[in-house]
Amino acid sequence: MTSAKVSLDDRIQLWLMTLLRISVVIGGCAALYLREWGPFAYSVLALILMYLPALIKARTRVNLPVEFDVVLVLFMYAAVFLGKVGHAYEHFWWWDAALHTSAGFLLGYVAFLALYINVQQGKIKSTRLVFGLLIFCIALAFGAMWEIFEFGLDGLLGGNLQRGSLHDTMWDLIVDSVGALIMARIGVSIIFDKPRGLIGRLTDNFVRANPGFIKEKK
Repeated sequence: MTSAKVSLDDRIQLWLMTLLRISVVIGGCAALYLREWGPFAYSVLALILMYLPALIKARTRVNLPVEFDVVLVLFMYAAVFLGKVGHAYEHFWWWDAALHTSAGFLLGYVAFLALYINVQQGKIKSTRLVFGLLIFCIALAFGAMWEIFEFGLDGLLGGNLQRGSLHDTMWDLIVDSVGALIMARIGVSIIFDKPRGLIGRLTDNFVRANPGFIKEKK
């Protein structure tokens, strides 16, 4: 019963990702037909980024559970396609802040996962403070790299992701920090206290999907 339920959930999530990608293709074709080159370019970029999970699976030995695929695809869809092609950044004042907070959280989770695997393998040991700072700083470093990417993309495509403002860039980094700080707190709790919860279950799913990463202790 359980495996059937999980299989059904996986199929639903895969269909959701497929529909999102199809909508991006339709939006890109419409932009191409109307000769709106900016929206067309962003549609192509969104589609490429939405295939990142599949690329990661193909190019590395990392097996991402379907939940990870869904989260990454949804984020790219919201950030690039809805944000730029759908003009959500202009229509909703909170859109940019919400996405950057989410980005800080997701990047913090990537940092936490790398630390968690090494901790479980017995390769590293440290204190709550050090692990929390590592998760926070790694996430914020990736957030800064994204700002550099936005700056380059604006120059290349003539867009306005940074809205031509240092003020906007600094607020992006600040809300990135909020998401990273939340994930650092949760990550440290999982490493030392092993609580149950959504993030804990996602981590368990990742470990089960990649049994070679963490060897069972004898």
